[in-house]
This record gives sequence, structure tokens and C-alpha cells, in this order.
Amino acid sequence: MPKPNDPDSISGPDTICLDLPIEYSVHNAQQGSIFSWEITGGSFSGGSSIATGNKITAVFTGAPPHELKARRISTSPAGCESDEITKSLNIRQIDVNITGPNAVCDNSYQTYTSSFKAGESYEWFIIPETRGSVVAGDGTDEVMILWNTTNPGQLVDVVVAVRACGGIHYDTMAVFVTPGPTVSLNADNSTICAGAQVVFTAQGTPALTSGNITWIFGNGDTVFNGSFTQTYTYPAGLLNATSYTVTAIIENANGCGNTVAANYQINVEPAPIAFISPAMNYEFCDDSLSISVPLTATVQSGVGSTISFSWFRNGTPVATGPNYTATTFGTYYCEVVGNNGCSGITNLISITKACDTTNNGSGTTCTKLYNDSSSIAYTLTNCNTVELTGSVNSGSIISSSLNAVSFSPSQTASGTNATFEIEQAGIFIFEFYSIVDLGGANCTYKDSIHIQIPLVADLMHSISCGANGQYNVSLLDHSTYLTGNAITNYQFVVNGTNVQNGPSDSYSGTFPAGTTLDVILNVTAPSGTCSTNLQIELPPFPFVDFEMEDTICEGAPLAFTNLSSSGTGVTYNWEFTGGAETTVENPSRVFGSAGSKDISLTVRNALGCESQLTKSVMVLGNNFSFALFSDPTITCEGNSSVLEHTPSIFDIPEIIY
Repeated sequence: MPKPNDPDSISGPDTICLDLPIEYSVHNAQQGSIFSWEITGGSFSGGSSIATGNKITAVFTGAPPHELKARRISTSPAGCESDEITKSLNIRQIDVNITGPNAVCDNSYQTYTSSFKAGESYEWFIIPETRGSVVAGDGTDEVMILWNTTNPGQLVDVVVAVRACGGIHYDTMAVFVTPGPTVSLNADNSTICAGAQVVFTAQGTPALTSGNITWIFGNGDTVFNGSFTQTYTYPAGLLNATSYTVTAIIENANGCGNTVAANYQINVEPAPIAFISPAMNYEFCDDSLSISVPLTATVQSGVGSTISFSWFRNGTPVATGPNYTATTFGTYYCEVVGNNGCSGITNLISITKACDTTNNGSGTTCTKLYNDSSSIAYTLTNCNTVELTGSVNSGSIISSSLNAVSFSPSQTASGTNATFEIEQAGIFIFEFYSIVDLGGANCTYKDSIHIQIPLVADLMHSISCGANGQYNVSLLDHSTYLTGNAITNYQFVVNGTNVQNGPSDSYSGTFPAGTTLDVILNVTAPSGTCSTNLQIELPPFPFVDFEMEDTICEGAPLAFTNLSSSGTGVTYNWEFTGGAETTVENPSRVFGSAGSKDISLTVRNALGCESQLTKSVMVLGNNFSFALFSDPTITCEGNSSVLEHTPSIFDIPEIIY
């Protein structure tokens, strides 16, 4: 008789869990035959090592090897057997090892993964739970964790519990959460003199190591991409002591991706504004002649009494008092100290040797200094715009330039026409140099002109937080004028409205956030009226609002949608019942216990203005605790078993399956 056909294959898992029943089967049934099974390293239902049928249940135990063998046995005629087929089995190795970064910044999102992918269920924990939330993927082998605000840094445990092969397998990973820096500002002096340097320092806890910092100095000046130690000079010209709010905004501080900001209040005292008159340079050809140049230092009013005058020649002190007579070549200036201890430096006066030489030989050169061979004409517009024109009386100009030698540093414009903007009142020297072809001889001409700028209008401002979504705006006169030309009237115009007109040199008002102020300052002195304008953009006042679900289950991530203000320098701080905090713009939070939980959001803009909102969420407890009984506990295939569910006292309503 021929042997029966072999079974085609054994169906069932190749990897096994020990001590758990696993079902296997073969499928090419034929009439008049049955399948016979043998097991190595385990037993079939009832504890036997052999079994028959198309489908069997096996329980594997102990050490390898573990195998199943199946053959077909003929029942008509009886006794004939096919060749056996074998399925070798491997024990499932359960390693739930967690992988992911073990050093993180707080208020950052990080991904963690369990290396075991075949778990029946996954549950992730953070210990202590206030240090972070599993915001995505809980119940799977990969999750995303939002690390909450932590200060100081600390080790936090990430735990995964994986149900597999009838048991629960754990792994724990220690993660060090580094706090993003909290920032404070200080300065080398809290009160400085106008015109003097001040050094601001942004300090962090922990120390600042990286980040993109923007400095806002409170007077309209801003420095982008600055350094953590920033030097700044508040311009001279203040007539009254003024306080400014300095703000530093740091993006991606220490590489942690968050934005932090801090403020500092600095007081600026006015410094004397002084000039030497007559404000001109002197040139002498014969140094054997007696030099006698009387110089007088005069101080602009409005800065208090002057307590000292110190004269310097080439940087060396030579005399004191408001008057000095220079008798030698050199560069002179006077330092004036006011009764508040602040000092001001006058303009520079140069006394030099220079001669007018002429050589009329063919093809030779000549130099003609300060004669009638060349001249400078000028017009003054808008009080501080000087338009210059240089010319020569004969010959053709080969090259020429106009120089603003009183500027620091000096400025030069090529050609015979130039325009210079004057930033403060004073007496300014402009020179015209030219090389002229006189029909075979190239002559160098030099001429100069002294131009008096009696009044220059200027305006500064400061902004501080007000009430009810308003800003307090202070407009501060920063005009300069020559002695004897003191300002008698200040007119402040805001958005076309005359808000102040009189002797006061400042104006303070309250304006709605998010508006633009077009400001004009008209200052009047004996020399006339000069104007300046300034546009101030008032940022939106912090608006705070957020959305979330009204109820959430214990252990489930609750997502928050931030509807608040955004923009440069805006920061967020979320606080949750239990002490957890985060500065992420749109966080999620997992609550580990039931009950009503408060969520508070504070929004702060670059000027330090804040708005706060608190809402509550109801966290529903996971009360699905019960006892499950089976009768009988062991049954045969095809038979029925009754399962009975006994709910706890706080359980959800009974559901029958």
C-alpha cells in the first residue's frame, strides 16, 4: 500500500512564550486519515506528549529544544503512516530596553522607544510625574515626552511596563533634565552719566553658554545679535535725569529652543554740554612768532551748576577755569564737570604750523592755504542740514573734496558739492581742498569755513506697562543748542494732536497697545524753531487665552491650544495643579490622579507686561477595577465556559459580552 500524503505544513508561531497555551494546526485533511502529533519540551492539553487532530494546543516548558512533529495516519486501511514534518520553535526573548536621550533640556519634546515590538500592551510612566508628560504614543512601543520646567536640574526616571508572554516586563531609564536658563540683567553702574559707557551683563542660572540675544535700551535703540556682555553709550544731550528700562531677549538659550527675557532699570544723569569759542582752528606759518589764542569754555544751561573746568593740550592737563590762552601748537579741549559729577568734553581746537608757498616754475607745483584763490559757500536747511559748494577763482579743478573736520570721525565727500547732516548744535569747521591746473603748474588750494548751528531738535522716548491694556509713553526732549540760545518752548504733537505746548521739555501720556504714534517735537529758541519727528510702534499688550477639553481621563494626555499673543520677546509660562510647569507654547499634560485640576497661563511681552488666565479641567478616574471568574476554569475545545464580572463599588455600568 502507498504511504499517505505528508502534511503540507504546521501553522502557528515560530517564536513561543513558555508556560502559555499556543495553538497549531495542519490543513490538508484527507478522508480516511487523521493527523498524529508529538511534542518535545512541552505537553498537549491534558499533559500528554502525543495528540491527534487537525488542530492542537501545546504548552512549552523548560529549556530548549522545543519542537512539534506531525504525520498523517491512515484509518482505512488502518496503520499506514506518512513521513513526519517538524517545526522547530524558538523561545521569545523579551527585552523591553528603553532607548532615547538621557540628557535633555526642560520644556523640550523627546522620543523614547522600547526595543521589544511584540508586546500585548505598553504603559509608560515618569517618576516623579510632575517632571514630564507622555503626550503621544502611550500604549505603544514609542512615545513622545514633554519635559516640564525643572530647576535645579535633576534625574528623572522613564519607566515602561510591557505585557508579554503572560507577564509584565519593566525597564527604567534615568534621564537628566537640565533647566533652561532663567535670566537676570545687571550693569556695572545703576546710575550713569549721559555720554558715558555702561556695560550690561545677561546672567543665567545655569550659566548662559549660547543663544541669540537682542538688547532693547529703552530709548528707541536696539542691538540685534549682541553678546551676553553688551557695552552701550546713552547719548549726551539730556537736560534732566531719566530712567530707562533695558530688555534682553534670548532665543534658543543654551540650545534648549526656548525664549527668555529679562529687564533692568538704569538711571541716566545729564552731562554738561560745553563748547569752546571761538570754535575755529588756527594756523601759523612762522613758529618764531608769539602765539596767543584766548579760548573760552561755555556750558549749555539746564544741567545744573558747573563745578570745574580742566583744559588739555594733546591729552595732557594744562590749566583750570573757564578761560585759557593757548601759546603753543597743539590740539586743545576742555573737560567740564557738573554738580552731579558728570562730565562733558568740548569740541577740539587745533593750533598748527602751515605756510603758503608758491613756486611759479613751469611744470612745478604750488600750495596756497587760506587765501582768496578758493572759497566755500553754504546753505542751511531744516536747522541742521548743511549744503556746501566749493569753487576756485581761476584755472580748472583736477580733483577736489569737502571735509567735515569737526566730525568725529571726520567725513569727506569728493567733488565740489556735499551735504552733511549735523546731529547736535555747535560750531563746525568745513574745509575745501582742490588741485587746480593753472596752465602748467598744479596748485593745491585749501580754504575753510566755520558754520554755527545754534539749535538741533532731537527726541527720545521710553515705554512702560500701564493698566487695562495701555502703555505709558514718555517723550523726552534731546535737543542741543549753543550758549545764549536756550530753548524757550517745547511743542509735542502726537498723531496730529497738540498734546503739550510750553516750557516743559518732556511729555507723558497713556496710549492703547497695538497703535502707532507719529510724534513731532517743535523746539523754539532765539535762533528760531526747529523740528524733529519720530514714529513709535506700541506692541500689542499681552492677550491670554487657551483651549482644552473640559474633561479628560486619568493618564491620558490633555492638549492645550494657545490662542494668546505671539511675536518677538513674548514668553509663556504654564502652571498645573501639582507643581508642574512648562514654557512650551502649546503643551500637553498628563494628570496622574482624578479630580478638578487648575491650569494657569501667564503671557509676558518684551517690555515685561503680563496677562494671566486660569481654567480648570475635570480628570475622570480610571475605576475599571473588577474580579473576573470562570466556571469551569479548564474546558475542552467546543465546550462553553461562563465568565462572571464582579464590579467594584465605583465601577462603570456593567457591560455584557
